[in-house]
This record gives sequence, structure tokens and C-alpha cells, in this order.
Amino acid sequence: LFYDILIKQAPSEKEKSIIRSIRDDERKHNQILRRLYYEFTGEIIPVDSSTNESSSNIDYKSNLEKALFGELDAVVRYRKI
Repeated sequence: LFYDILIKQAPSEKEKSIIRSIRDDERKHNQILRRLYYEFTGEIIPVDSSTNESSSNIDYKSNLEKALFGELDAVVRYRKI
């Protein structure tokens, strides 16, 4: 949902397209990691149904920074995995 908000805030079609691509990659990564977790543990991770609507009240630049730092944090987590 966060990336959908960011797409709506993006000022140009080019930026919207880039963010859509990032969002789609995140979705694929989520599916891959869930599948791997299931294969190793036999347990299914519950789907996160929480929303992040507070991001819609934040300006585009701040949300873009939030996305960037979120990706950097993910790199650290993925290395551990």
C-alpha cells in the first residue's frame, strides 16, 4: 500500500513507472521469501493486513526518502537471511 501511495504522489509518469516496477519487485520478493520460509519450517506466515495510510499525509519527498531507507534496511536483513 505504501508504494501505491507513492505512485499517486509521483509528479511524472516516468517516476510513477519506476515506482510501479519497484513495487512489483517487492511483491515478488515477498512471495519468494514466504515460499522459502514455508519450505524450511512448514509454517505459513500470516498476511500482514495492516495499512499505512499515515503515509498519504506525508509529502512525496519524505515518502521517497522513507522508501529509500526502507530498502537499505532490507538489504541488511536479506544479508542475514
